Amino acid sequence: MLKATLRNNQSLYQISTCSIIRLSSHAATTTTAQPQQAGPGHFGFYRQVELFYDRAAKILEEKLVNDMHKSKLSDDLKRKKVRGILKIIKPCNHVLEIRFPIRRDNGELHMIEAYRAQHSQHRTPCKGGIRYSLDVNLDEVKALAALMTYKCACVDVPFGGGKAGVKINPKDWSEAELERITRRLT
Repeated sequence: MLKATLRNNQSLYQISTCSIIRLSSHAATTTTAQPQQAGPGHFGFYRQVELFYDRAAKILEEKLVNDMHKSKLSDDLKRKKVRGILKIIKPCNHVLEIRFPIRRDNGELHMIEAYRAQHSQHRTPCKGGIRYSLDVNLDEVKALAALMTYKCACVDVPFGGGKAGVKINPKDWSEAELERITRRLT
């Protein structure tokens, strides 16, 4: 659903809605756009973060069960509850891949590709930032959102993790253009 605004019956000046390419809830179950490189032992950034999470969860599981000593649940039910919570916290909750047009200062239209990930909303709002780089991809944005969740949890800041990425070189864009891109994305 694209809505065009025309001024003075001339040409297309602004496309007011962005096209959402992929919207996923619980994105860990979807296959992402970036193919994995071949070779033994090669993992993407997000997969590496997941592996470290699994190692940390395994180490913490016993401590978390012991911390439930006031609970009237049996040890087996406590362990199941802790494992369930750790499984809920692990995947990204929401992942967006979007493309939208921006009019450059010289008048030409340029399609912007961007990504947004909210890793965990068990503590809201989600904290994160926007990364501008030609190297941005969905895997990286999901990994950075997950790491932001864990960083906030370590210092007991009541935020979940979120991250956005825009696939542009910010040095090629004016300050006004970057502001338009940022406003359009957010």
